[in-house]
Amino acid sequence: MADGDDGDDALRARAEAGDVDAMSALGELVAKRPGGQSVWAEAARWWRVAAERGHADAQFHLAIFCLQGKGVRQDDREAERWCRQSAAQGHARAQQQLQAMLEQAEEDRTH
Repeated sequence: MADGDDGDDALRARAEAGDVDAMSALGELVAKRPGGQSVWAEAARWWRVAAERGHADAQFHLAIFCLQGKGVRQDDREAERWCRQSAAQGHARAQQQLQAMLEQAEEDRTH
């Protein structure tokens, strides 16, 4: 984030104070910055904390990063675990992603 951006500073302060919505939003903001794996790792760290506290959107984003190996080790099982948790809370994109993952796993087993 750019130094001196009061909105970014306020969001980071809320995230550091334990606000899971701010953690998830900060992860999204950070993930959009240029920089590749190191930037993605920072986003994943924010999402992981929020995900562990039950934040459905953070769980979904972390699942996608686990699936793609962005900022974290690529891990299909971990991706499915986070996607399941998010989907169980009614997160529509997580439900769609989980369905696609399960269909792909079934296809892989039958071929």
